[in-house]
Amino acid sequence: MSNVRRLHWFLGFTIFGLAHWFFGNLYETVVFTPNTLSDPATALTHWNAFTKVTNPVWYFIPLSPLTFVAAVGAYWISRDHDKSLRNWLLATLLFTLVAVFMTVYIVTQINLNVFFSGADLLANRAQVNQLVWRGMSWGIVRLVCVGAALYTAVKAGYRVLRTGSDGT
Repeated sequence: MSNVRRLHWFLGFTIFGLAHWFFGNLYETVVFTPNTLSDPATALTHWNAFTKVTNPVWYFIPLSPLTFVAAVGAYWISRDHDKSLRNWLLATLLFTLVAVFMTVYIVTQINLNVFFSGADLLANRAQVNQLVWRGMSWGIVRLVCVGAALYTAVKAGYRVLRTGSDGT
C-alpha cells in the first residue's frame, strides 16, 4: 500500500472516529445529561435497569483511542507532504489528544461515580447534581475540542484531495 493510500485510510478513519465521537458527545450533552438533572435518582435508577445487558461505554470508549492512533498515523505518514497539511494534521492530533485526556477524566472521575456507584450516591441528590453539572461543563469543553479536531481533520482531508493524488 502506498503512503498516499495509507494517508487516505488513516485520515478517513480519523474523520469517521471524530464524527462518531462528536455526535455521541453532542447527544450526551444536549439530551442525556439535562434529563439526568431533572430527577437524578429516578433517571439513574432507570439508567441502571436499562443498561443491564449492554452499555454505551463499550460503544463509545474503544473508538476514542483508536481515533487518536489513526490521527498519529496520518501525521506520521504526512511527513513528506507540505507544511500546511502537516499543520492541519498536527492541530487534529493535539485537539484529539486533549479530548482523550478529558474523556479519561470525565469517565473516571464523574461518569463512573454517577452512573455506576449504586444507591448510596443516589440518596445524595446534591452530590449527584454537582457531579452531573461538572460532567456537563467538562463535556461541553470536550465537545469543543472534538469539534475542533474534526474541523481540522476535514480541512486536512480537503487539502489532500485538492492538491492531487500524491498529496504534495
